[in-house]
Amino acid sequence: MTYAIVSGLIVSGSFLLLTLGFTLMLRVADIVNLLHGIMVVAGMYLVVVFVNYLGLSYVQAIAPAVLVGLVFFWLLYELLLRSARREGHRSQIIYTLLLFSIIQTAFEIVFGGDPIRVRLDRVSWQFLDVAVRREEAIGALLAVATTAGFFLMFRYTTVGKSMEIAGKYPEGAAAIGLPVERLYRYVWLIGSAMALLAGAFLVAGTPVTPFQSLEYLVIAVIVSISARLSFAGAVAAAILLGLGYPLLVALTKDPQLSSVAIYGFFLCVIVATPVVSGFRPLRRLLAGLKVGRPT
Repeated sequence: MTYAIVSGLIVSGSFLLLTLGFTLMLRVADIVNLLHGIMVVAGMYLVVVFVNYLGLSYVQAIAPAVLVGLVFFWLLYELLLRSARREGHRSQIIYTLLLFSIIQTAFEIVFGGDPIRVRLDRVSWQFLDVAVRREEAIGALLAVATTAGFFLMFRYTTVGKSMEIAGKYPEGAAAIGLPVERLYRYVWLIGSAMALLAGAFLVAGTPVTPFQSLEYLVIAVIVSISARLSFAGAVAAAILLGLGYPLLVALTKDPQLSSVAIYGFFLCVIVATPVVSGFRPLRRLLAGLKVGRPT
């Protein structure tokens, strides 16, 4: 059980970045980014390339891997997805689904379909008497630090506050002189960087295949929608998912049943939240707790 808790907390760090990046794009820039899972897998493969083929250490590989991935996805945004953002969700879904298929196929051609592990040092740290691979622990700590920086940016910086205004009141933001299009570009870059970082941290404990893209996309969508695009809610849901699955596996000894249970729970949350919010006494309680609306 202790091992399940520790491993769940480590995975939760990457889930935080994965889900916050998707939520940021959808909440602020109104982008339905179905490439998000591809971004995570791209981060995983880029770390593998820098470590296994170019000889960098895991920690040294994180920054260049994210930078290379960021340049690629920035070019995609400028060439294709910026116009799709203005055209609405239908165009965004079509563009990103097509790109999803193309890039996943490219990964399969270049790297094959078999799982690939990144080469890591045989060094472990102890947490709650559980041996944790050093790189996984470093990734989890960096994920928490990045998440904290994300919230501080939106709370205290001009750029973060301007992004919030541009997301809620785009016409008003343009009227007062805010560079709305540039802010949306920043949103895309920050969300992409967070997805790439999530992949860079996940690959320390998980072998990578091209077919994981869909799994990570589903996680991002489920957590974001169940949290109703709330940043704080996305954090809570990501931790719940990261911890809940290994705990259920430890209790039931059945990974398939555990997956059905945890995703079924999130489905119930998504379906039930509008119903519960419509019940007046509970609606007042939820409003007081700031549950069921973006914070």
